[in-house]
Amino acid sequence: MIKKSLTFVFIILLLGCDQGSFTIPVDPEPSSSFMPLSIGAFWTYKMDSIIYDPEPTGIVRDTIQEEVRLEIVDTLDSSDSGTTYVVERYTRNSDTTMWRIRDVWSFKKDRYRFIATEENIPYIKLMFPLDLGTSWDGNTFIDEDEVKVKIRGEELDMFKFWSDYRVTDRMPTDSILSKAYQDVITVEHADREILIEKRLSLEKYAKDVGMIYKKLEILDTQNIDTDISFYDRAQRGFILEMWLIDHQ
Repeated sequence: MIKKSLTFVFIILLLGCDQGSFTIPVDPEPSSSFMPLSIGAFWTYKMDSIIYDPEPTGIVRDTIQEEVRLEIVDTLDSSDSGTTYVVERYTRNSDTTMWRIRDVWSFKKDRYRFIATEENIPYIKLMFPLDLGTSWDGNTFIDEDEVKVKIRGEELDMFKFWSDYRVTDRMPTDSILSKAYQDVITVEHADREILIEKRLSLEKYAKDVGMIYKKLEILDTQNIDTDISFYDRAQRGFILEMWLIDHQ
């Protein structure tokens, strides 16, 4: 069943949201390298999602297909701690329909890190230098036990099994939807599956472009038949993929 829109309702119970603490790396890489930010910049993505919806008659899997656009429209301040950029997030059902604004996010960068605040949740997306194996606490501003996500009325522990963010791959070239990008890193946030829970989260960034791909798998089940794949026995949660299709 095709739905026209997707809404994630986050229950945010953050125990403070200051700048946290982090170790300054040696010889930091310029923060503009993998996430260039300026007013007027935008990124447009193709987004596919599958929502697992438990119903009395069984598990319903709803497929959602949308386009998502992130556009930098303003800055809030400029200081030694970095510039905060105001990001408007739009969605539409196809390339023939009008964009509709959904919410406002923010991006912030300094010499050592890139922070994205999405749905009021601040993530340290990148920490420089981005060498293979580099790791950091990307959720340092988040109380992972308190932040929940509701999908079709079902509450999930979004960040269960998430660990330190880590650069797991750096390729000279990579392709997304048949378009080639130069110098691409993969940042993994979670990759763990046990009998009743699965958590996968990763993003890819191309130098001088920004995020070109994203994948999330947040799934729970009480079906312990391991002869069936987790995707076939999952009972609640979602799978989400995003591919860059345009940017400026």
